[in-house]
Amino acid sequence: MYEYGNITASADAISESEAAGILGFIAVYAGVVALISIIFAIISIVSWWKIYTKADKPGWASLIPIYNIIVLLEIIEKPVWWLLLMFVPIVNIVIGFMLAIELAKAFDKGTGFALLLIFFPIIGYPILAFGDSEYVLKGENLVAPTSPINTATLESNSQPIAQANPAPVMSNNVVSPNTENGPTTPQAATPKPAPATASVAPKQTPAATPVASKPAQPTTGPVKTPTVNPVNKPKDL
Repeated sequence: MYEYGNITASADAISESEAAGILGFIAVYAGVVALISIIFAIISIVSWWKIYTKADKPGWASLIPIYNIIVLLEIIEKPVWWLLLMFVPIVNIVIGFMLAIELAKAFDKGTGFALLLIFFPIIGYPILAFGDSEYVLKGENLVAPTSPINTATLESNSQPIAQANPAPVMSNNVVSPNTENGPTTPQAATPKPAPATASVAPKQTPAATPVASKPAQPTTGPVKTPTVNPVNKPKDL
């Protein structure tokens, strides 16, 4: 009876020590997993932030749920209604693969790099964020088609307009033409003489000459007196 009790006590002691060890292992394992998860989360947040800024989008948009997918669709230039497909079971998996492929194309990467983003995102996205890849779409798929441009019209419009009476340009140095064996030497430019302008003298108006008055001639001989005709008087009746 006594021995049986000792065996039972020892068994209880072993079970308690094993339970403590198991609990300790679980705690350590959970701590390591939590630490690795935190590191991966930080790497993912920083990578997405950098990817958004490379595509000329605000980095903080990658932190907001749902809105980050809308901005991602703008980056890869896909319609916003793709967001609704993310809530459909099984279809959302296909859309996730397509987003990774289109994102790789947006940064001029091939299908192999897209597979790296799908199966090893913790490696692919930091490479995409901190590598030398550049965003190449720049709104190319959003440009509306335009009518063909008449090149002749552009050439005619691009011709410079001739200026009326352009002013002569004087250069300080005139380079003489190359001689057969000697180097060219700069020569001082001789200014061209200005064309002589004929001076026109002002037209003079002749002064008015005074007209001399004729002197009165003296009268000689008898002075004739005017004759007065008598008035005819009426006859007496």
